[in-house]
Amino acid sequence: MPLPPGRGAAGLGRDPHAPLVSTARSLHGRVYRATDADGDGRVDRGEYLTAIRGFVGDEASPLYEALVAAR
Repeated sequence: MPLPPGRGAAGLGRDPHAPLVSTARSLHGRVYRATDADGDGRVDRGEYLTAIRGFVGDEASPLYEALVAAR
């Protein structure tokens, strides 16, 4: 789900068609699709926490402990 051009750019005072903004928008879309595990176009709390747990790994940081406690 790509972000509309301009929303994030406007907040940062950037041209919505600048190469850096286009790259950031594209990467956001890729991350969103990867996090949307069931492909329904939404990222719920469970999908979000699962994605973060996969990133931090088992007992890798205090963040992992907080995520385990949030189950």
